[in-house]
Amino acid sequence: MSNEKRQIALAIDPLSEEANKVIEWATENFLRPTDEIHAIMVMVLDCEFGEQESIELPPTDSLENIEKEARY
Repeated sequence: MSNEKRQIALAIDPLSEEANKVIEWATENFLRPTDEIHAIMVMVLDCEFGEQESIELPPTDSLENIEKEARY
């Protein structure tokens, strides 16, 4: 097995329950200790841009919370 550092992108929806499952699955089945992980937060909006005055974004620590929960 190569010790080469791979760059891996994980796309997750930080507001979904499946986000933890994506990280857990990747950790258990795919990721190597030498990998560099890039979490891409994907949010599904149920409206057209312009229909809604403001969009509520998750708090900036969402990824940190997901990573902490995935460890347990």
